[in-house]
Amino acid sequence: MASGTRGLGATIMAALLLLLILPSAAVAAAAVPSIDARLTRHLPLPQGLLRGPESVAFDAKGNGPYSGVSDGRVLKWNGDTLGWTTYAYNSDYRSDACTASVLRPETATESHCGRPLGLRFHLKSGYLYVADAYKGLLRVAPGGGEATVLVTEVDGAPLRFTNGVDVDQVTGDVYFTDSSMTYQRSQHEMVTRTGDSTGRLMRYDPRTGKVVVLKSGITYPNGLALSADRTHLIISSTGPCKLLRYWINGSKAGTIELFADLPGYPDNVRPDKGGGYWVALHREKTELPFGVDSHLLALRISADGKIVEEMRGPKGVRPTEIVERKGGRLFMGSVELPYVAVATRKIKDQIHKLNNIFVHDLIPKKNSSSLTNMEGTVSCTKTAVSPLHYKELSHYCSSHQTSMNNPIPRRIYIPQLTCTYAKTPYTKYTNAYADRSDEQLHSSLLINGRVTPSFPLPVLQQSRHSDSKKKRA
Repeated sequence: MASGTRGLGATIMAALLLLLILPSAAVAAAAVPSIDARLTRHLPLPQGLLRGPESVAFDAKGNGPYSGVSDGRVLKWNGDTLGWTTYAYNSDYRSDACTASVLRPETATESHCGRPLGLRFHLKSGYLYVADAYKGLLRVAPGGGEATVLVTEVDGAPLRFTNGVDVDQVTGDVYFTDSSMTYQRSQHEMVTRTGDSTGRLMRYDPRTGKVVVLKSGITYPNGLALSADRTHLIISSTGPCKLLRYWINGSKAGTIELFADLPGYPDNVRPDKGGGYWVALHREKTELPFGVDSHLLALRISADGKIVEEMRGPKGVRPTEIVERKGGRLFMGSVELPYVAVATRKIKDQIHKLNNIFVHDLIPKKNSSSLTNMEGTVSCTKTAVSPLHYKELSHYCSSHQTSMNNPIPRRIYIPQLTCTYAKTPYTKYTNAYADRSDEQLHSSLLINGRVTPSFPLPVLQQSRHSDSKKKRA
């Protein structure tokens, strides 16, 4: 009886501690901008028991999305009128054998029919690469049709759980993961439960057809994304709730390290529009089945591994991938739902995003008077920065040469940005100095708390260095 009382007391104390922790966690989460994905547009799959559009891809012309589904096919979205049509399939696909029913769920047929997970186009060639959990690494020719099997084993060991894929758009090299050498996709919970660390990261060379293991012994490697400068890969490690960084080039080539700790279980990783990444979270670490029907769906991670934005939505939604497109649209894949969801940033979310523009994004490329690497309609008025400002910014720019199309100009220009969202214009003026702590450009919105029409640039602010010199004088 006494031991039962002690157990009850411990349970009560644990509950109280949880209640104390949860508010602080909510405050921490509120420190970054949040996208509300409770109301999203749905691109519904054909009627029936078809579900699970895990990954979302777009071709070189922007057509799509394309997505792999539970019966082993890859479908293409053709707009609201036509909807989804078959784009690709494997050699074992048969409609009568692979279509799920109440008595025959897709889990009973996927080992034979295949289960496409990661998708990625090589934009120049038009080839679509597919990581099929059971069939291995596949490739679909431009225009679709039957997929070609490229890799089913590496170094004599079969691919048991092919999962994530990304393509180097310059070289055409294909990077992909095998989540476990022990368990198949149908046993994915065992990969997490047992802490299985037999996962592999591999690279396929389309010129030679050769595949090599870059790293083995990884704990549940899932989705992956090539960095904007092509020097490394970001890999989600699902069970440990981490992002890993594998170095392809440089002095650290061939090594793997921690990139970010996450508050939930990550799935696919996809690039955002600013050199960072969107990471879908299947669920949170400390998620409770009761309470407010809201949880983290995804996080946007900066190039240096910091959480800069979040997406929240109903607990019944467990995304596997977030793909960012023009106009603030965020396409959401899921292994469970019968649709692809599309969330859209609100005006205030768009404005907050504009507060995180890197210096190299603000340098007009090839002396152009317009910037095209931002969403919306953007026009620039060149404004010269003083030599003091140039000196302060030059170190940042010289360390980011690979992300710029041109060498550093002799004079840095900070443009006025006039952006249009929802047909409402506002002006953004960027102060001409950099914060050495995070190497991002400080900025100010000229909106006085609300969206207002454009108006002329104010006088350039002097840098902190020039201010300090005046005081000493």
